[in-house]
Amino acid sequence: MSDKIKIDKTEGGNSGKDLKGCYFLATTTANCYDFYDTNNNPLATDICTTTNPLSFSFDNFEGFNWTFSNVLISADTASGVWSNNADAQEEEGTWEAGTGEEEVAAAGR
Repeated sequence: MSDKIKIDKTEGGNSGKDLKGCYFLATTTANCYDFYDTNNNPLATDICTTTNPLSFSFDNFEGFNWTFSNVLISADTASGVWSNNADAQEEEGTWEAGTGEEEVAAAGR
């Protein structure tokens, strides 16, 4: 289970686009994941789906402090709500991620 579950869609505030390409990767611990930036640097570790509701935070990514909440992660998809301190009114929105297998099938490859 080494497939990257990559963020491919964000909605909401403008800074959410910075999340595109970041990804979750399963760890050796069942139901746990690490979250990485596009340069393969860990942003958050030991994110376990046994926690409900699932949320986590990471600091100093693209100059902002981020919180992910209402996070759902499965073997090939993930989604949730993001927020950060990009401006005085805090930006927020949603994100979706996948392994890309559905996209390949949809493209007929």
